[in-house]
Amino acid sequence: MSFASNWLEELVAEWLELEGYLVMMRPPVHLPGSHGGRFEPDVVGARIREGKLQIRHCESTVAFAGNPEYEEQRVNKKFQLPLKQRVYELFCVQFGIQKDPGYDYALNYETWAVYGYASRPVEARLGAIQGLILKKVDDLIADEVIESLANWGEERQTDQYATLDPTRQMAAPDARLLGSQKQLHVGTKRRKRKGLGGEKSIARSGD
Repeated sequence: MSFASNWLEELVAEWLELEGYLVMMRPPVHLPGSHGGRFEPDVVGARIREGKLQIRHCESTVAFAGNPEYEEQRVNKKFQLPLKQRVYELFCVQFGIQKDPGYDYALNYETWAVYGYASRPVEARLGAIQGLILKKVDDLIADEVIESLANWGEERQTDQYATLDPTRQMAAPDARLLGSQKQLHVGTKRRKRKGLGGEKSIARSGD
């Protein structure tokens, strides 16, 4: 698997991992371009939910700097059906599942375009592409990433304390604080007893 080519791809990949996806950047699937070169996905993630393989295919760019027609064509080529099919087949192999001839791409294969800047005409043109989820990076962070981080933190907290004794469901920091207070209390008792009755009157550990 390749590495991210820019910070935006890295952000998208980290977000997909928080959402429970198996993530691949620049996966080994591509289609040849009409004038040389090739088309390949930027970041793709997959997970199995309710027995279905869900795929989130994200194209990210710091700026859509071309004219609206050019950017629309560029985005459509990155999400063309033959490329989606190769991504689907790749994840079938990764998950060890059989290909489904009736796989519903409209329902289970999400297409996202994440960007840093675009002119309003370009945003309007791309926003009209059927099935495309268009997100400026600011909105991705505000609408998606922050919530994903919160959910991830709650899940980790639940997993961490689920194994504790049901009679001791105290948060770990509070438990450590209580332990320190108990040690301080025992130490104070020891010092008082030592001053009154000498070495023999030191408190037992059970006091």
